[in-house]
Amino acid sequence: MDDSVSWEQQTVGAGLPRARRRGATGAVSYRTVSVRAATTGLARVVEAAVVLLHRYTGETDVVLGCGRDGALTPVRVAVRADQPVTELEIPALPEDADLIAVQGDTLRITVTVVGITLTARADVFDSAAVRMYARHLGNVLAASREATVETVPLLDEAETELALNGWNDTAAPLDQEFFHEAVARIAQERPDATAIVHGDQRVTFGQLDSWANSMARYLAAEGLTVGGRVGVCFERGVASVVTQLAAFRLGATAVLLDPEYPRDRLTYMLADAEVVAVVTRTGLEDKVANAPKTVLYDVARWANAADTAVSIPVTGDDVCHIAYTSGSTGVPKAVTLRHGPMRSLIHALIDECGIDGDSRGTWLSSPGFGLVEVDPFPVLAAGGAVHIPDEETVASPTRLREWLLSEQITHSLLLTAMAERLWTMDWPADTPLRTMRVAGERVRSWPSGALPFDVINVYGAAEVAVVSTANLSAIARRLDGEQLAELLPPVGKPITNVRTYVFDSKLRPVPVGVLGELYVSGAYLQPSYLKARNGGPLKFVYNPVDGDPNAILYRTGDVARYWPDGQVEIVGRTDSEVKVRGYRVHLGEIESLIAAQPGVRQTAVLAREDDGEVRLVAYIEPDPGAPAQVREVRRVLRDKLPKYMRPAAYVVGDLPTTANGKIDRDKLPAPPPSRPELDTAFVEPRDEQERVIAEIWRSVLGLDEIGVLDDFFELGGDSLRAVRVVDALRDNGFQVELNDLLSASSVAAVSRVVERTALERSAPTTYPVLTHDAASRFEPHPLNQSQQALWIGRGDAMDFGDVGCHGYFEYEHPNLDVERFRRAWQALLYRHDQLRMIVLPTGEQLVLSELPGDGLTVVDLSGHTPEEAERLVTETREFMSHHVTPSDTWPLNDIRLTRLPGGRTRLHFGLDMLVTDAWSIYQVIFPDLIDLYETDAPLAPLEITFRDYEAGKAAVQADSVEYERAKQYWLGRLPTLPAAPDLPMVHNPRTKPKFDRREHALSPQRWQQLTARAKEGGVTQSTVLMAVFAEVLRTWAKNERFTVNFPISDRMPLHPQVDQLIGDFTNTMLVAVEKVDGTFAERARDIQEQLWRDLAHRHYNGVDVLRELARRDGGSLRPAMPIVVTSLLGHPARRQTSSFGAETYGISQTPQVTLDFQIREIAGVLHMKWDFLDSLFPDGMIDAMFDAYTGLLDRLVDDPVAWRQERFDLIPPAQREQWERVNDTATEVPYVLMHEVVAEIAVKNPDAPAVIATDRTVSYGELHSRANQIGRRLRELGARPNALVAIVMDRGWEQLVAVYGILTAGSGYLPLDATAPMDRRHALLENGEIEIVLTQRHIAERDPWPDGVRVLVVDRDFDDVDDSPLPSAQEPTDLAYVIYTSGSTGMPKGVMVDHRAAANHVYDINKRFGIGPSDRGIMTAGLHFDMSIYDVFGIPTAGGALVLPAPSSSPDPDHWADLVREHKVTIWGAVPALIETVVTRIETTGGAPLDSLRYQVLAGDWIPLTLPDRLRAVAPNVAVIGSGGPTETINWSIIFEIGEIDKDWVSIPYGRPLNNQRYHILDEHRRPRPQWATGEMVVGSPIGLAQGYWRDPERTAAKFFRLPGTGERVYATGDLGRLLPDGNIEILGRDDFQVKINGYRVELGEIESTLARHPAVDAAVVVAPASAGGGRRLTAFVVPSSELEVADLTAFLSERLPSYLVPADIRLLDELPLTRNVKVDRLALTALAERHEVDAVDDGEATPLEQVVAEFYALVLELEEVGLDSNFFQFGGDSLRGTRLAGQLTEVLGVDVGLRAVLTRTTPRELSAAIVAEPETGPLATAMAVALMELSDGVLADSDAA
Repeated sequence: MDDSVSWEQQTVGAGLPRARRRGATGAVSYRTVSVRAATTGLARVVEAAVVLLHRYTGETDVVLGCGRDGALTPVRVAVRADQPVTELEIPALPEDADLIAVQGDTLRITVTVVGITLTARADVFDSAAVRMYARHLGNVLAASREATVETVPLLDEAETELALNGWNDTAAPLDQEFFHEAVARIAQERPDATAIVHGDQRVTFGQLDSWANSMARYLAAEGLTVGGRVGVCFERGVASVVTQLAAFRLGATAVLLDPEYPRDRLTYMLADAEVVAVVTRTGLEDKVANAPKTVLYDVARWANAADTAVSIPVTGDDVCHIAYTSGSTGVPKAVTLRHGPMRSLIHALIDECGIDGDSRGTWLSSPGFGLVEVDPFPVLAAGGAVHIPDEETVASPTRLREWLLSEQITHSLLLTAMAERLWTMDWPADTPLRTMRVAGERVRSWPSGALPFDVINVYGAAEVAVVSTANLSAIARRLDGEQLAELLPPVGKPITNVRTYVFDSKLRPVPVGVLGELYVSGAYLQPSYLKARNGGPLKFVYNPVDGDPNAILYRTGDVARYWPDGQVEIVGRTDSEVKVRGYRVHLGEIESLIAAQPGVRQTAVLAREDDGEVRLVAYIEPDPGAPAQVREVRRVLRDKLPKYMRPAAYVVGDLPTTANGKIDRDKLPAPPPSRPELDTAFVEPRDEQERVIAEIWRSVLGLDEIGVLDDFFELGGDSLRAVRVVDALRDNGFQVELNDLLSASSVAAVSRVVERTALERSAPTTYPVLTHDAASRFEPHPLNQSQQALWIGRGDAMDFGDVGCHGYFEYEHPNLDVERFRRAWQALLYRHDQLRMIVLPTGEQLVLSELPGDGLTVVDLSGHTPEEAERLVTETREFMSHHVTPSDTWPLNDIRLTRLPGGRTRLHFGLDMLVTDAWSIYQVIFPDLIDLYETDAPLAPLEITFRDYEAGKAAVQADSVEYERAKQYWLGRLPTLPAAPDLPMVHNPRTKPKFDRREHALSPQRWQQLTARAKEGGVTQSTVLMAVFAEVLRTWAKNERFTVNFPISDRMPLHPQVDQLIGDFTNTMLVAVEKVDGTFAERARDIQEQLWRDLAHRHYNGVDVLRELARRDGGSLRPAMPIVVTSLLGHPARRQTSSFGAETYGISQTPQVTLDFQIREIAGVLHMKWDFLDSLFPDGMIDAMFDAYTGLLDRLVDDPVAWRQERFDLIPPAQREQWERVNDTATEVPYVLMHEVVAEIAVKNPDAPAVIATDRTVSYGELHSRANQIGRRLRELGARPNALVAIVMDRGWEQLVAVYGILTAGSGYLPLDATAPMDRRHALLENGEIEIVLTQRHIAERDPWPDGVRVLVVDRDFDDVDDSPLPSAQEPTDLAYVIYTSGSTGMPKGVMVDHRAAANHVYDINKRFGIGPSDRGIMTAGLHFDMSIYDVFGIPTAGGALVLPAPSSSPDPDHWADLVREHKVTIWGAVPALIETVVTRIETTGGAPLDSLRYQVLAGDWIPLTLPDRLRAVAPNVAVIGSGGPTETINWSIIFEIGEIDKDWVSIPYGRPLNNQRYHILDEHRRPRPQWATGEMVVGSPIGLAQGYWRDPERTAAKFFRLPGTGERVYATGDLGRLLPDGNIEILGRDDFQVKINGYRVELGEIESTLARHPAVDAAVVVAPASAGGGRRLTAFVVPSSELEVADLTAFLSERLPSYLVPADIRLLDELPLTRNVKVDRLALTALAERHEVDAVDDGEATPLEQVVAEFYALVLELEEVGLDSNFFQFGGDSLRGTRLAGQLTEVLGVDVGLRAVLTRTTPRELSAAIVAEPETGPLATAMAVALMELSDGVLADSDAA
């Protein structure tokens, strides 16, 4: 038994029908039912519950929760089936217990004196299940306790009668006509009716009957007699049917043999069946060479026999077939099939499926399989026609679908795997198909209820033929989406004259939903194995059911359960039941769940024994076009299965199969040692301790590598392996218990446990007691680290600075005594030195011994009207709440009293955090002030001051082991410490940000409930509130692992009065939130463990950690950790502030903080406040986040199950609904082939121009004629569907002719760039498996071609070919083209696109823009570029004309513009850079406008913000359209009509999806993102996606997948984007288009768009190459349109962007370099920028100013010297040293050198250049530097001494 499984995790009644899935959102509701039983003691009810749960689940170790609400204790009871109930050992139960909880408290039994009730969660159990539980519990309680557990009756009489007889009322008269008799009758009645169609062969019933008679007479002459056996060894076809009919008419048996079987297997079958002869064809004789006699069907001697009727009577018990199935011994098992059951199943299927004489059926199953009776025979028996496809069609879902449609099939039978793939395809509404029968493996997914045909599940076995059927389509239409996700497809109800039973081991019916074994009885059921050695008696038992006329039951071996309506559902096999850690597990149940997941083609689960331990391994064969994601499969199984049923390992790949197509489980490989696919990102060990622990895990689990955040159990661990891990850890000296590993299940978590245990066992630290230093009391002393950070942050050097760190508090007192308050305030000022503190310019603090006053301001508004008084108070609030107080003048605090009308007084406290921390405010300042006011008497004197404390702390830490250990801990964590939450932000807000507040409160009752839940979950109050905050941050942040700033008041116990002091004792804990998997409770516990570990190392101040982090980050100006959680819980205030009156307002502000979450408890009420910089975040985002926070908090209060939930959907419902509307793009698309559309236009308008080239015009008639010529010749040369023919040409009319010629041939075209290097072209020809290339004369003769490639010239090699139309050889789902795009591995990817996807694209654009025959397009894109797709297909299929410019090696904007004017081009699709060259050319030359242009589609690259308006100026009638989409989404998949350019835009919005395209913004776990949050753009479409990558299944699997939850096939673009509130998408580029500069994540497009707004800028591109110092620097390349200076651009940017976004390097170019596809060549520009960086490293002798600056660098950094290019931060600089450097340079040079300049210009050379660049102060600084250098060297030395 696995001790890790608790009562909360144990699944009870698994699989019972439920109202909806677990974890459903919304309010939690419950169903309560009374149990009909006499009131009894709790122990008896526990006993009955144990019996009931054992009978439901079979578990031998039942665990319950017992106690009272909110306090449940685990109760474990061992139970055996044969054990008397009286012998169950019920342990002692908790006192006063009245509650039994089951399955995570979703099911409760309450016992009171009034009675027994059963309560269940409505989102887990439906009402029928709850009533059944209550009924069965009552039956157990009423039964005798002397009975054994297995004999206690559960079902009442009504339930028993329903199961045995009610659902088995199937008796009906038998149709007496056998199959072969029906065929003979139809041949007499309708001899000319078609019976079989196989390729070109069409056989009538008359012919079939005649041939069967001839074959029968021939076989009789060869010795076949009644009861004899003849082998039938054919592929599917007429010969097999003829031979089988002949055998039936002789009263003989047909032995079915598949010619695909190995010869040895066939030899065994022939001998085992003792055949008289084998009928086969020429070519197969060798397969059956050991047969006694061989009859060759195609030699036709048998055909000479008489065809008069042969009809020897048979009975229902006579054997018609012998079919072989796999046997458990490894030897094939021969099953005898009889005429009676075959007759019954045929007539049952005819009735069930509505098969008649007009039906068209199929034969698709193996010819050696007994399914022949289910597949073609019912159709023939009804007089319908059976159609047989070729083998390629049978094997291909796409081809089979097209064949079913073309043959107008009405009824078909398919094996499960093929059926499940077919019904997910698109089917026309008028599909002839009426029923699709499914047989073979279990059906594990639901067909859509919207299919135009019914899917019928046919269940049976070789021994009993067809048992039951289920119309899955009809059932699916009755179920909602959640039920379809919860339930597995059933096998239905028994057919006529068959009865089914689900029995337990005692052959008793089981309750609805409970697992049992399926038994079958029927009229012709009897032992059916050919020989007793095959185990016949084991499968057949005597029937115990009264009223069943059949004496024998067939034991199917299938594990099944009833639905409430009597439908039977199969979940697995009894022989697949295994024991795992003491639990019974049905492997089939796991397989069914896995198989139901999107992207799973088939699956198997094995229980493998490794090192004596059993573990489950899942094998998944993925859908190659969109494979399953293992981590998503894991998540579903975690949600639906208990731990012991979850596979420990997963193996993905093709599964081996047996000869009859079933999974060959014996050949399934052992799982590989590689790390599995997990929800958690891989993180390497970060220190030696983690490395040792990881190595132990790796060894025990047998894996190559383990990440420190990986979950032990997700890696395949279990309780047995956990014991081995714990033993190994102890051997290495780590003190770890087994429970530690079960709760702390990652390497990082175990490492924390080890460290905590060691600290707990160490001796406590003792500290010396402080004494007061009266002599130094009023001497300056240093600011501590926290004060330094706040002091520096008050200035504007740091981002989010220029803010005074203070809290503003406002109260209203009804009758305050102002003078008494003044006396109290004065006493407080002289009691606490820090209230009299100022900060000197040197960065030291000074306590003033005397004050100029008390700093208290009193304003009397009592004589004003209430309205006027309130207005003035509001003005005071606005000033005080956001005021930055000068730190070098007293008072830093601002205390005001406002006397109001009516005797009221408003108290205003503006408290500066340089003076005090939050703890001091609530624990000292306010309580002391209240005491002083109320008593009007002095308080006990303080013996020490804050200065004493700081000096004492410094002395203690100087030689402290704890300090050194903490320092090493934090410095060791820095390299892997996650960044702060990367929330969406406004980089350049319209207004200066100021703090705003959102607040929420929990009532005392709800706060107590949450506290109790947190205690149950093992976390503190602060931790649970922080954990909820983390869930919200993770939903909106770009990074899922992050660090939160958690300040604490850290007061070392150096004196008994330390807690009575005022001061800034703040220490910053940087708490890493790293666990992203598991449940909420587990994630919360992980945060707590990390926080405790951090607190144990708090002696190294967090500010020092942040400085080191900034230094390593190159001197970031951006706050490293601006998201703060400030919790004052656990420290109740000595006096409540309510003594000041009611709180009327409050807000805080802190420099370098963007969001501060503050937590306090006041009078039992939990107060939560978010203070945030308002305009720094997108509109509405903080409100959405805050609503999500409070909503999740409420769920955790109300719903205990939420704590065990893995994921929360925190996206606002309105946002989800809006995006569903945007994505509602479904549109009907004609099911066409592209060349056929053009052919139709050619017939209607043959003379209309199709292609207008510079040298000739090609009409539609000529295009069609030449396409037919090319197509015919190519087809003769072997062109075929889904093969490729290459096009290697320069731009010209021949390209269009080649495209449509290749499509006419049936192949897809592969366009290659004729100017590409020869080696590249040859490599692509080889990869594309090209046998034929179409080209032009000059190219054919220019270069050598690979061996084996035939090169044909379009205008030379097809002139003499017949040009008459060709019938199409392909279907719309076959390839139209493959285009190669660049690949990250260096090998291009061939994107495969079919006709249907191309049609979806062009029909949408043509309809959207109204494109028709009068339109003209122009093709400026290369044929090898996907931008050409609309040109090639869109214009021709609309009947318009495509204009082709002359081929050119470089852009020719004048030529293109001339063509637009000359041919009146109306639509043009091109990349922005190309159009920009045209616009610029017209602007500079004054060319004529492009009046004809109606639509300009800009796609394929970023659109400059200025381009649309410039384009409209030269093309006055144009609509400018922004579009895009990867090649994999067919050229354009998203669209945005560009109107007026919004001045706040950073880039042109990407837009909304086109028809049949759906865009999703997903996180790395494929979960949707809310508005504004960055995620990967993923595109889904049922028809508008590429099929994948040519011959590259690995990259296909990496980019195409099924979306979790919906199963939608999608493509991962790799581009980042975000949803905007207006329903559009904003594209953010690829992740590599974002860089880090000085700690900022910089989007280069934002800088580019701002540059483009400059009136003298034509184009701009920004790159960020790595600098010589290792960081990155921005370089801007600008193409000016007129006279332009770099300084002007710098000033322009500085006015509009924050400084970190202003490039230090701006260069002017004449033009931007372009790639072959006419996109901006960013790689070339990056290389250019890097070259300049290298050149700039050493540029000669230093100037005097550079020498002075370098000297002071060395002085501050305590180095002997530094170079001009030495980076300040890389040599140990930080913000504090930067402050000193700025101050010293300001003093020496006589000019203001700001801290921001020091922190951004990080080398002496850069800083000197910045100083010189200042026009007003630069000359003075230069002159001072020259003067200094002329003086003696002692000047700088004196500065050093000073």
